[in-house]
Amino acid sequence: MGNYEQLKEAIKAVIKTNGKQEITGQIMQDTLLAITSSFGQGALFAGIATPETNPLTPDQNVFYLASQSGVYPNFNGLSVNDGEIVVFSLSAGQWTKQILSLGGGGSVTIINEPDEEDLTTVPQSAEKNVIRFKNRIYDEANASGKGYKILRKYWKEVNGVRKNILTQDMINDANTVYEIRYDFDLNGAEINIPDGCVLKFVGGSFKNGTVNNAVIDYSGNNKIFTNLNFDRLYSLQDVRPEWFGASGDGETDDTEALRITFFTCNYKGTTSDMDGCRVLCNPKKYYKISGNINHYNGEDYVLDLNCVGNVPPITTPYNHINNITFMLTEGTSMFQNAQICGNLNNCKIVLQGDSTDNTYIFNNCECYNLDFSYNTIDRVGAFLYNTTLQHITKIHDNRIVAEYFAKVDKTNSGLVDSFIFNNYISGDVGRTANIDNYCFGWYVYNGSIIRNNFIDYFNCIYSPQLQDSSQIVLSIGNQYQVFRYFFTSNLYYKDLELKNHTYGISINSIGDSFNWLDPESLPFLKLLKPYYNDVEQFQISTSSVVHKTIEVPPYIMCYSDYSISIRNAHIEGNIKEFIYSRVPTYSVKNYKISMDYIGLPTFSNKNDIYIEKSDSYYPYYNTKNSATDFYINGYNILDTLPEIKNSGLWCNYPLGYRVKVGQNIYRLILKTFTDKNVVKFEWEPINSMVIEDRLFGDYQSKPTNVEIGSSYFCTDRQTSEGASNGIMIYYKGDDVWVDALGRVVE
Repeated sequence: MGNYEQLKEAIKAVIKTNGKQEITGQIMQDTLLAITSSFGQGALFAGIATPETNPLTPDQNVFYLASQSGVYPNFNGLSVNDGEIVVFSLSAGQWTKQILSLGGGGSVTIINEPDEEDLTTVPQSAEKNVIRFKNRIYDEANASGKGYKILRKYWKEVNGVRKNILTQDMINDANTVYEIRYDFDLNGAEINIPDGCVLKFVGGSFKNGTVNNAVIDYSGNNKIFTNLNFDRLYSLQDVRPEWFGASGDGETDDTEALRITFFTCNYKGTTSDMDGCRVLCNPKKYYKISGNINHYNGEDYVLDLNCVGNVPPITTPYNHINNITFMLTEGTSMFQNAQICGNLNNCKIVLQGDSTDNTYIFNNCECYNLDFSYNTIDRVGAFLYNTTLQHITKIHDNRIVAEYFAKVDKTNSGLVDSFIFNNYISGDVGRTANIDNYCFGWYVYNGSIIRNNFIDYFNCIYSPQLQDSSQIVLSIGNQYQVFRYFFTSNLYYKDLELKNHTYGISINSIGDSFNWLDPESLPFLKLLKPYYNDVEQFQISTSSVVHKTIEVPPYIMCYSDYSISIRNAHIEGNIKEFIYSRVPTYSVKNYKISMDYIGLPTFSNKNDIYIEKSDSYYPYYNTKNSATDFYINGYNILDTLPEIKNSGLWCNYPLGYRVKVGQNIYRLILKTFTDKNVVKFEWEPINSMVIEDRLFGDYQSKPTNVEIGSSYFCTDRQTSEGASNGIMIYYKGDDVWVDALGRVVE
């Protein structure tokens, strides 16, 4: 605080009269003294005073503001009462007190006028008003935009408990943003949100009631809903399970929080374009689940999934990085007893603890128009259990490690009009013995494609359950890496669980690769549970049927009551048995088997076809009406045609069995003579192989019994125009060969 007399004396000491017309002249001194004197004519604001403030002894008029109640000893002992704002003024050496009142009381009135656009005045008491943010009312005609209201606290005692209550009267204007900055208790009430409104959460929450027609604006991870129901919910941002209390720490059971999250976000089938919203599960969270997610209010419900982990996904072909994790407890099914559609992407679902065979992702579900992609499944019993994929369901770009991919033990499941592609699928879940797992085991296959998958560590790839009609599996470009059987033959199994199997599935394989079928080359295959056949065979020596139990050898193709086509197969190095043929002891139906392959062409010089045979009895019953046959690019190479032994229709080889002797190929046929009771088995020479060991040579070595149009490069013949031997000749029929111009070559 400056002293004016001291200031004047300082000016006099510096600026003096000296007769030299300098700035220190008398005129300048008088001027400055006059200015300084004018400073003290009013009162100078000296600051905010407290009871401890010492103003000293100023020689000019000053004033202080004070609001702290108490006695002010340095201000002539003046005091301030509760609620007062006062002015302490010094005039003529005396301090005086003046009370300021916004309402007009006291000796001084100060008025702050709100703009009534953003700010307004509201009464706080009978004596006092306060300034608050003004509620903005929706007024389209005046370009108001949406209305805006801050929900204020409303304290009420309920059953002896003080609660901040939310009532319907507080939310009653349409087209309005309601800001929730406090924690509100609905006290069991049902709040109907007017159309066009948004609930904007900025630190507050709702609990204990029902909210209808809600649109949420919130992007945080705090819990904002407790014991709250929604008839429908739409969010301007992705919905987080944390809003409903999920912790994601891997220890807390988040089942109920996830249930309410998915139920709240579920598409309800209304006409609203804001019905249903996406669930975003936070990366690096571990949500523990002990029950199926699609369960609410005591029942399993139809779920339209819309759930995503990472956005965008961070993936590699066999490893999905930083995905959120759903941790299933033992015996838990993530989805159960319902129709499931929608999308589930970029998540990781694992079993908490060691693998068990009673933990499933989809249990007894109908998946329709489902997109399940870029997920990681680990250590569960089955990805699909008694579950149907239909209506353009797509399972793709996943890493799935499960004892079964699709396990079935009842007849209401199938793969229909859907796609399974670009997945890594493995049945290796850490088991060491007695593994009897399979990959695909549906009841029905129809209109679906299994394409570009890497599939390994299964006892069987295809194990159709309870087939009763012809259904087609279309397999394209898959890598079948480690397995014992390509598919389960369903006839005469000793295993009790397989005795009820019927027949009818068709396999159409195009461009698939097959590897690791030889148990001696991979110890894991020795651990897999083998299948056994109860074989009925007629023994001519005793004229009786004998029974024999045999272990089924590993195979790619099993000849049974199937229609099987394997084209452009890539046969890799660890294949031992190729075809397993076991013709039943009764009339078979019109099923056919065909195969060709690329890679390892030496297979054409090996025993590609594994056939049970014996010299002491005739194992095969071949009917006159059977159209069953082999059409394969493989045969047994022998030095001489084998002897045909038969007793009636019982024979030591099945119909269609092929052998190669020299340059000719033969197959076993059954001829019926004029007398319908007279039949004869014989070897019929054929030449229908795609790959021949010899497609050239001299004229004398040309193939016999070939189809019309067959070509052969003849090394010792030439045309009349040619100058050297070597021309292409073509079979015309009737043992006649011609050149390209139709001239007979002799």
